[in-house]
Amino acid sequence: MIFTTIQKAGLYHINMKSTHSGITQTKIPLLRFFMESLNLTRYATHISSIIGSKMDPVQKRRVQKHQRAIQEAAKRRRQDQKNKNNPKAAAETAAKRNKVKRVLPVPKDIKASEFNNECYIVGGGPSLTKFDWKKLDGKFVIAVNRSYEVLPDAQIVYFTDDDYWSRHTKGMLKHTGKKYRGRLAKRVVIKHPDVLEIQLQPQPSGWSDQFGELYHGSNSGFACIQLAAQLGFTTIYLLGYDMKHRGKYNRGAKNCKGTTHWHNGHRRIDPATAYAMMLRHYQKMVAHAKQRNINIINVNTPKGTDLKCFPIKSFEGVFPS
Repeated sequence: MIFTTIQKAGLYHINMKSTHSGITQTKIPLLRFFMESLNLTRYATHISSIIGSKMDPVQKRRVQKHQRAIQEAAKRRRQDQKNKNNPKAAAETAAKRNKVKRVLPVPKDIKASEFNNECYIVGGGPSLTKFDWKKLDGKFVIAVNRSYEVLPDAQIVYFTDDDYWSRHTKGMLKHTGKKYRGRLAKRVVIKHPDVLEIQLQPQPSGWSDQFGELYHGSNSGFACIQLAAQLGFTTIYLLGYDMKHRGKYNRGAKNCKGTTHWHNGHRRIDPATAYAMMLRHYQKMVAHAKQRNINIINVNTPKGTDLKCFPIKSFEGVFPS
């Protein structure tokens, strides 16, 4: 009777294609959520089990995932209600929820003081097309993506994309630097002893002081700034951080040289909206860096970069002849 009443009320119908059972895997959690909000958990569980018995294994796993998410959300609501008048308990609960899942020790062989606490992060912007790479000799360098190909002495190579390792395995293994890969929770795991996987937070904007986790800012260069700070560097130079939209959006581009990158092989030209989003993330980073006395300098020209929230310094000013 309860189920019939809810069904007639159309509370779970959202213009979605129904299965033979009349309810898809997305509709079940919505129905369950409504029933649980009425403290009818026993009936919701019974109905979900009946409908779930008519599903294939993939559908069942999706339903179970949704159900776990609903249960976790309900648990959080109960905990928040319980801590409503107890600030101390609320703070402890928040700390537990935000706790880093994977804590990694900071590499002991990297000493920022040996490099005057200065780090150079090399991105892919076309402002580096004619750059003399020898000017980075003797400096601490984090090479982002394909920058490692022209920087054989870079101490760290950082990448994020799933297919990057499969396309650059041979070249990366020949490189002497540490290989760090930022990975979101649901991305493919690279199981290789030479690759250290760093946890990326699901939300893009933010700052982490804990080595082993990073906020991604929707681009690898954003994460590398935090990485450099975690390693003890207080002055961070950004090279190739043009953040400018050039050319027509192309998801399967094979030749990005001269448009968005100084090299080929990036496989896409992002739309202007993507760069606008990234720039907003960088703008939020300014306060975090200032709070930690981290000096971030964009090595470029005012016309060559749209990333203007950090001080811009010319190549000649940073690398005098």
